[in-house]
Amino acid sequence: MDFDDINVEIQNDIFTCRTSAFIVRDGKILFQKRKGDKVWALPGGKLKIMERAEDGVRREIKEELGCDFINLNLLSVTENFFEMNNKKAHQYIFNFSGELDTDIY
Repeated sequence: MDFDDINVEIQNDIFTCRTSAFIVRDGKILFQKRKGDKVWALPGGKLKIMERAEDGVRREIKEELGCDFINLNLLSVTENFFEMNNKKAHQYIFNFSGELDTDIY
C-alpha cells in the first residue's frame, strides 16, 4: 500500500476508495485474481489522495496491463461494508466502462 492511497483508519475502522474497470470484448468480461486471493475481481485499485477517479482507473490499468484505458464512462458508484483484518471496512468503488487501446485480449 502506498502512503498516499485513500485507505484511512478511523476509530479502528477502515475507509477506502477504489476504482474498477469493466472491460468487455467479444462478449467476455475481463477479471483478475491475485495470488492468494479467493475471489476474482475487476481490474482496478485504490485511489490516491487528490486523484480524480477517472485518472485513478487509467493509472491502475496502465500499471496492471501496460496499456491505456480509453473511452471511459462512469457506470456506477458502489458502496460496500465488510470486515478486513478484523476491522470493519467502509468502501466506495467508482466503476468505469471503457476499452483498452491494444489487441492484447
